Amino acid sequence: MKFLTAIEVLLGIGAVYSKNAKKKKADIGILPRKNSPSIRRLDPQCPPGVDAIECIDGVTPDGISCEEACGGKCCTPAGSCSRRPLPLSNPGFTGTVCADDYSCMGHLSCSGAKIKLVSNSCYGKLACEYVENRNDGNAGPMVDSCNGYKACQYMAYGSAADVVGMLGSCNGYKACYYAAAMGSIGGSIGYLENSCNAKKACYKMAYFDGTIHSMLDSCNSPAACESAAMNHGYIGPVESSCACGQGGGGGGGDGGGDGGGIS
Repeated sequence: MKFLTAIEVLLGIGAVYSKNAKKKKADIGILPRKNSPSIRRLDPQCPPGVDAIECIDGVTPDGISCEEACGGKCCTPAGSCSRRPLPLSNPGFTGTVCADDYSCMGHLSCSGAKIKLVSNSCYGKLACEYVENRNDGNAGPMVDSCNGYKACQYMAYGSAADVVGMLGSCNGYKACYYAAAMGSIGGSIGYLENSCNAKKACYKMAYFDGTIHSMLDSCNSPAACESAAMNHGYIGPVESSCACGQGGGGGGGDGGGDGGGIS
């Protein structure tokens, strides 16, 4: 147990994996070929015996708050799935959250987010807060993903952004924090599986105009792929790659540049 704790601290994940190990697994639906250039999973559902709470702007179709409908098993503490008041106004959470004692749990964790399904995901302060915030559609399902402080906070924040889905990805302190965030035409994130699991992994991936087609078993160490394709770059498909930090191209530092990225 001491060894496991040390590794978790190093990766910035906290107790995510040890807690997840005991969770019921979601039904993630039809599986494509593993080497498909556009990896995705279809029609996921909450695990058997776990209630699915449907939310529209933080309220269920029955007119009660998602927080109340969760009964302490999701959307906690208060404000995690509800509208955020002025001056920093957010809409409430729109999508389906599993009442699994884990999802959308943390200060403002799912406030402002639009996600088709949240299962064992979005656990941590500000995790998933603005996912798909400016898009007309919802992000695809998130299963075992985006767990950690500010993990996925601004993922696909741009007006034309899209997220197909995520499985076992973006777990750690600020993992996928700005992934495909604010492009002039939005960054289209395809499918992420078992990727970006570490402190600041994929932190600014495809930050401005980038397109991430798919990632599999990649960028799983602290700061791996941190600034990949930071301004105008394109990433994808990536498989079993970028095992150690600061992957990608994109123009050097927070000031950015015109560089492209992983392809």
